[in-house]
Amino acid sequence: MKEAVHEEFTRLMRTPNRALLEYWIHEGPDDPAGDEQLLAEALTVIEQYEKNPDGWKILEEFEVELNTTGA
Repeated sequence: MKEAVHEEFTRLMRTPNRALLEYWIHEGPDDPAGDEQLLAEALTVIEQYEKNPDGWKILEEFEVELNTTGA
């Protein structure tokens, strides 16, 4: 069951949703201040990772852990 869910999730992530690419209304209103805040938060997370990458995992490591724990 876990493998089937993983395979389906992987397939969905690899299949581009053309509607998302062509239908921009999901982007919400123009909000430069909000965009700036999101960028600042993202840069803070990147900076935290660069200073101390302990505890962070690449996707492949996470998948191996997921498969070995039986979650």
